[in-house]
Formats: sequence, C-alpha cells, structure tokens
Amino acid sequence: MTKISIIIALQDCINSLNNVKACLESIQKQTYKNLETIIVKKASSTEITEICERYASVDNRFRLINQEYTTINEGRNIGLQYVTGDYVLFVNDNDFLLPTMIEKSIKIAKNTASDIVIFEWLNKTAKGIVESPLPCKIRNFHQALLGDILYNRQPAYIWNKLYSKKLWQSVKLNTLETADDSDTIKAICKKASNIFYLPQALYVNSSLYLHPQVSTPKTNFLSSIKLATFLFISHVKLLIE
Repeated sequence: MTKISIIIALQDCINSLNNVKACLESIQKQTYKNLETIIVKKASSTEITEICERYASVDNRFRLINQEYTTINEGRNIGLQYVTGDYVLFVNDNDFLLPTMIEKSIKIAKNTASDIVIFEWLNKTAKGIVESPLPCKIRNFHQALLGDILYNRQPAYIWNKLYSKKLWQSVKLNTLETADDSDTIKAICKKASNIFYLPQALYVNSSLYLHPQVSTPKTNFLSSIKLATFLFISHVKLLIE
C-alpha cells in the first residue's frame, strides 16, 4: 500500500493551540491510514510542542524531529531528509485537511500515473470558511497545467499539491525569510512526467488570512500568449467518486 509522508514545520511563535490541535486531528482522522507525519520542531518546549508530543506518544504515525531552524522552509527541508513514504504532502501547522483528502488525491495519482496532484482549498477567514476562487480556467492535461505553473497562472503554493517523493531528490526549498515558493514549484513541475488537477477543495487554509503578505502570482496577457505553445489535443478523463 502506497505510503504518504506529511511534513509539518512548526511555527509555534505565531500560532495557537487550537489551530495546531485541529491540524493534527485532521491528519489522524484521515480515511487513508498508511501515512507518516513528520513534525519538525525546535528544541525549546512550548505548549504547542507538548501537544505534538502527546499525539506522537499515542500514534506511531507521528514523528517529532528536534532541530533548530529559522524559516518554515528550512524546517521543511529538514523534514524531507526523514521521508520514508512514496508521496509527500506539506501541511501548515495552522491549516487542516478534509477527511478524504489523502484518499482522493492518492487515488488520482495512482489512476492517472501522476507525479503531482493539484487540488483546491477552502479559506478560513474571520467570516468563517469560504471557497477559494480559481485563478483561471483550468485545463486538465499535463502540458497546459505545466504552462499555467511556469507562467504564473497557477498559485505557487507548496501546500495544495501531492508530490511523488522522487521529485524532491536534489531539490530544496528556498530558505530566505522573504522567499516565495514559485521557483521551487516550477523546478519540481518540470521534473514531473504527469500533472493532474483535482477540482475539489480538500484542504482548509488559514495562512492567507493570518499572514496576508502572502500573495498570489498575477497573470498577464503576454503569459497567456506564451501559454499557447504548451497546448496539446489530449485530455485526461476520470470519474471521481
């Protein structure tokens, strides 16, 4: 059975106990059970790390890595060193997963032989949980998706994608405090043999509300013209239960 590795780099200095509890509980309650959760935390003990230790003590699918780091991507890079699964998922510690998130995304990955599955998300805001508007019309075949990513027509978020582990060999996330993930996402997607878009919201994101400085890449007319070179007459059709 295919194993999924989830990487969480704790940001306990800017987070809340309730958010972390919701995050870990949503992973524990996944309908897909063959997974490991690698929680990277700093050596200092806080209420949040104690919560993580409690989960690890009762569920051996949770593993804590004590190591110092400065930025969240530095913590994620540390987590990648401990991955033993076949696919990798990055989760922010203030976000959570819908119960069938992993089951649905890994089913798509296997049935379509995809190295990357992109899925939709919901946003947690002051008004509650709301849908996230699509940045553009999605064309669900590999070359169009690749073009959308390379020319910034897809948001360069690390967390709304399931990745084959092999893509991360010799690739690391940018660890600068002000860095976004667009360059890394593009490098990873270029290595993928197939990318599939799943038009279902499977992830609930709080980061875009808690940290509004995170922005979505903008599109422009020139990008749309360049994208035309990537269009091929091949579609992937799949019945999603």
